[in-house]
Amino acid sequence: MLSRSNVLLAIKSFSVLASLFVLAYFYDFNNALDFFSDLNYYFLFISLFFIVGNQLLSSIRFKVSLYIFGVDLRIEDSNRINIYSLISGFVFFNFFGQSLSRSYLIGGSLGKESAFFLTAVERAVSVSVLLVAAISFSLLCFGGMSFDKSPAAMIFFVVFFVVVSLGCYFFFSLSDRQLEGVSQVFSKPVGGGLFWMLLITILMHLFMLASYLCLIIGVVGVDGLSVFAVLAALLTMLGASVPISFGGWGIREVTAGFAFNAASLPPELGVAVGVGVGLLTIVALGVNACGVWVGELFLSSKKNSKIPVSETGRKDSRVFISALAWVLPVFIFVLVMVQLPVPVGVGKLTVNLADPVVIVCGMTFIFVFSQRKMWSRSWEGDFCGHALIGIIFVICSGFLIGYFQHGFLSWAFYNRFIGAGLLGLYFVSGMALSSFWGQDGIIYIARLLAISVLIMLLCEYFARIFLQHESIYVLGWAFRRWFGLFGNPNAYAFFLVCCFPIVFIFSEVGKSWGQKFISYVPAAIFLVGIYYTGSRAAFVAMVVVVSFLSFSYWRKMIPTFVLAFILVGILSVSREIIYFFYDGAVVPHVAQDLIGSGFAAVQDDRMTSLREGWKLFLNSPIWGAGLGGFYYQQTNAGMPLVIHNSFLWVLAEFGLLGFIIIFGPIGMYAVKNLVNLTWCKNDRMYALLATLFGASIIGLAHEIMYQRILWLLLGVLLTNALPKEAIEKHSIPRS
Repeated sequence: MLSRSNVLLAIKSFSVLASLFVLAYFYDFNNALDFFSDLNYYFLFISLFFIVGNQLLSSIRFKVSLYIFGVDLRIEDSNRINIYSLISGFVFFNFFGQSLSRSYLIGGSLGKESAFFLTAVERAVSVSVLLVAAISFSLLCFGGMSFDKSPAAMIFFVVFFVVVSLGCYFFFSLSDRQLEGVSQVFSKPVGGGLFWMLLITILMHLFMLASYLCLIIGVVGVDGLSVFAVLAALLTMLGASVPISFGGWGIREVTAGFAFNAASLPPELGVAVGVGVGLLTIVALGVNACGVWVGELFLSSKKNSKIPVSETGRKDSRVFISALAWVLPVFIFVLVMVQLPVPVGVGKLTVNLADPVVIVCGMTFIFVFSQRKMWSRSWEGDFCGHALIGIIFVICSGFLIGYFQHGFLSWAFYNRFIGAGLLGLYFVSGMALSSFWGQDGIIYIARLLAISVLIMLLCEYFARIFLQHESIYVLGWAFRRWFGLFGNPNAYAFFLVCCFPIVFIFSEVGKSWGQKFISYVPAAIFLVGIYYTGSRAAFVAMVVVVSFLSFSYWRKMIPTFVLAFILVGILSVSREIIYFFYDGAVVPHVAQDLIGSGFAAVQDDRMTSLREGWKLFLNSPIWGAGLGGFYYQQTNAGMPLVIHNSFLWVLAEFGLLGFIIIFGPIGMYAVKNLVNLTWCKNDRMYALLATLFGASIIGLAHEIMYQRILWLLLGVLLTNALPKEAIEKHSIPRS
């Protein structure tokens, strides 16, 4: 039997070899090495200086992080632990290596989960800062943010939506239980610590950015310095900060090649700079490690300094983990509603703002669940664990089949294969909410969804009336169908349909008439949003979902529908009134675009996609055409096949065997609970079945398997709350 160390070594070796293969496949190493022929060594040493400074700043940030938990280490001790953890990260994966080494070095003081939590918080802050910087420079380079107001309008609406949604929720909708947790998390030392962590992280990124730019100058001269070079460096830092945490060495170089190419610079220059920064990072670690050893030999006292044990820190770490289990999902549910098109080169890259938060949240709670041995107790159904293993097997085998049949397809690798791992982290993030907070957590999310969707609807409503056509067009709102910030009306409709059962069932119903009326508003808002998206598949799905929910909630469903009709009427009448009295320069045809939802025209490629999909399945009915088969058909059909039926897509690319493994367990579980009438007594099961009904119907006409919200909701609804004693031990008590 393989030991754990051998397994880690095998994974590390595979990661390195895979990265080298990608480098050799895409880039010419001779051209990359040519960039080093005229290297200016002065700038090389300056770049090394900035990397050493970056690592020392990370030690200061680590000291601040420990202070949050009540541990006041000397700066030399925090530097020693941090440098050792960075070295461990180069051996055992950056994120896990740092966390595991820190848990060993400070676990006796704070507990093992604390070390993992500290690293996760540092990564969350780091990736968030890089994401904002990369998006801003991308707009500056390709979107003309300084000269064109349209991209700025997109940024404004995104920031406005996120800030107002989270602000309204945190200021007006928190329960007493949540308020107690927030008061502890944002106490004076914690708040101050987080503020200084943010400032130090920004300074760290500036140092690392300076090292990239110095290396670029050293390789190609001062002429290579431009805003495009800054963008390329930021994209490399952003891309490397996420996968290098879990994928090992080599990812930085691959990311650098693609990032420099996206920024209209030679990709071989990116590979050269990536390799250079990687080597300098190792040298910088050696320099800092030598500094630690010299300090231990000559500057420190002969007695080894002990890390103080903080019982308060141990207790606070449990509180923080529990609070994190609802705080991070709150951010995820808001950010997942934002699909931001970032201009890159001649095209656009769609970025979902929730992904960096999900990576940190998912990886953190994978560790927490494993540390506390919670997996078996967390599953709502016994099938969950086996089903996830089966899905992983199907995706991996499908990728290998696709690779041998079609060759390497970047779309299949990044969008489908890596994307599947990201969806798994969405599932774990949903699990965290239900495991630690139970039904209370679902109620919290129902409130948040109602607030967020209302704000998004109002933003789009007023923007369609008052903004000029150019800005509306850039926002994607110059059409009859409403898009929200999803970039696609069908994705918007799918989100609303999937979330409707939770909002409808878990909106609290009071005793008085006014309280009952307020409880009808959230679900009515969702119905209004679905109407304005104009999605025919969503309309059909809602007929089934509403009919199913009406079995037990018909008294609540009737006034909800009545209120939705009233709200649509109010919006229509108020729009006409505004047009009548408003003297602004509203283009007439924009007003015509705002009339209702209407039905979208049938897409020309729908039948082509269905025919070619069935051909793929019939050519290989057992194993399928492999991951990326639909995309590869552009060589036969003249275009990539659009997934218009998720079930057909699974059949075509994974075959009948994969179809059974993916849909069989969840299908049998749903049928079993439907027949046994479990949903009559369990609101969570009721919401789960309604969500599955709606998603399945939309899946007959659209792609749903890679919709983030579906897996996030499955994690919430397929997870048990911890036993009572575990909640009392690890969670914030009710006030």
